[in-house]
Amino acid sequence: MKALGNKIVLKMLTEDDTVVKKGIIIPSKAIENSKMCEGEVISIGPECKLGFKVGNIVLYDKYAINTIDNAYGVLAEDCIILAEA
Repeated sequence: MKALGNKIVLKMLTEDDTVVKKGIIIPSKAIENSKMCEGEVISIGPECKLGFKVGNIVLYDKYAINTIDNAYGVLAEDCIILAEA
């Protein structure tokens, strides 16, 4: 899949795929009860300016993503809440 414009394609991670990077620890209870979800960046559109890289793990608002096949999703780069540095 190739992202267009300022969009980012993510592989949506399940609770079993929890990744802790760069010392950021978010308890699973906090993620379960919030509107945040985890995803891995698969593709980045050419107009994205925030410096995301393929393979980054990010947190995003679960209501901001358009899902594809319940495994992938597309969202605008400004909908990402937190990304690994």
